[in-house]
Amino acid sequence: MNQSEEGKPAPRLKLPFIVGGKRYVAPGEQQVLRTEDRCEVILPAFTADVKSKIDGLDRNLLRDVPIQDIIAFLNRVGRNWRSSEYSRRRLFIAQLQMVLGYSEEAAEHEADWIGVLFTSHARMLDLLDIELGSRFILDEWVRSDEAMVHAYPVGRVTHVLPGNVPSSTVISLLRALLTKNISVLKVASGDPVTALSLALSLIELDASHPVTRAVTVAYWPEDNELGAELIRSSDGVVAWGSAIAVQRAKERCGAEASFTPFGPKRSLALVGRGADPHKAALGVAHDASLYDQAACFSVQEVFVEGDLEPFLTELDAGLRRYESLLPPRKLSTDELAYLNGRRLDQEFAGGKLYATASRAAIFVAPADAQLDPPLEAPLQRTVIVRPVKDLVEALAHVDEGVQTVAVAPWDVIAEHRDELAKRRVSRIVELGLNNVFRIGGTHDGMRPLQRLVRYVSHEAPAREFPKGMVLPLDQTKILENKSFQDVVF
Repeated sequence: MNQSEEGKPAPRLKLPFIVGGKRYVAPGEQQVLRTEDRCEVILPAFTADVKSKIDGLDRNLLRDVPIQDIIAFLNRVGRNWRSSEYSRRRLFIAQLQMVLGYSEEAAEHEADWIGVLFTSHARMLDLLDIELGSRFILDEWVRSDEAMVHAYPVGRVTHVLPGNVPSSTVISLLRALLTKNISVLKVASGDPVTALSLALSLIELDASHPVTRAVTVAYWPEDNELGAELIRSSDGVVAWGSAIAVQRAKERCGAEASFTPFGPKRSLALVGRGADPHKAALGVAHDASLYDQAACFSVQEVFVEGDLEPFLTELDAGLRRYESLLPPRKLSTDELAYLNGRRLDQEFAGGKLYATASRAAIFVAPADAQLDPPLEAPLQRTVIVRPVKDLVEALAHVDEGVQTVAVAPWDVIAEHRDELAKRRVSRIVELGLNNVFRIGGTHDGMRPLQRLVRYVSHEAPAREFPKGMVLPLDQTKILENKSFQDVVF
């Protein structure tokens, strides 16, 4: 049996699958999903029986459900999550601590995000308006110049979920439900808790509701051919995680299926001369502490223009403050060894350890450091500070692997945003707001809802003059009179 750090047997947690909104408990075979220092998770084996049940689900289950009914149901679920007395929320918080090593404060924060996201009904409607062109387009035909257009769900969407950021699971599921798709949530070994907790909260509210029945949660190993077949037969695939995980999902995706990748990215911060050191440093501390830098939007490097010392002093204080606000996740033995090794790499490369708290650390990199290939990021609240004479120097460190650039003070971005965009960054935000995705913004350079629908157009008849013409569209007469160039302007 797996052993904990104290030498005691690690706790074991037995969890079900959810198939079409119903619990599925294996009658025989099981699989051990996670065997780290903290916990062992026992799940049903992914068998032909499980796959057959998933394949039998109605892919058009939500197609004719009014979007307002879907959003209303999600809102009711979210109101449960917002209550500190909700038993599913309390169990979720306990499981995040036991399985993922979260602190109670960080787990509470994650549960709060679920409540906020599920009850953001007005924002959901805005999202449909912005990304699909109309909040009515999933329910009815909407006029679009010379056509009527209706958006339909693609069908069954398989989500290859990440293990590092629980809120990504929430967002992935909400996007699929908002576009009326049924979902198969393939949990990651790093987080078997979030997707299952969401599905169970739907069941607990109303087991018969179409939204509940549109959700399946399962796990299969990467070499499982049944799982690969399930991905191949899906109408859409949303893949989160490492480059290997995303590439594998892409290779298995069917030729006609939509594919939405959220691969590995990194993020950085620019601090100009006019920035308030305290405010800027507190923003970096927040953006580097949330998820212990495991998220794509987490700040790893900070380029500071001008006097470095006031910023370093404030950053040290800010990171220590956040160790109380959001205590860091408990690391396994392997994770701790990795962290120490990567921090030693920073020192070997000339980085000066400025300060370290119980987990967080600040390294000041040599001003002329140019490593090829670059060092692996230590993460776990390790902030690399790079002094620059001008923020223009930081642009050499920006490439398509950078998702978010956070800046302070805000007015300096006008000078650099075009160049950052040319270097293929996805987002530019104010420091301290990296995890807040604004309505109207993009995610990894795309509007994801558009990948989850198919558009059908009902186009205008011949009697309706096309734009640029002053005659009906009678192509036979046009050909007979050889007047094409005369009637098209």
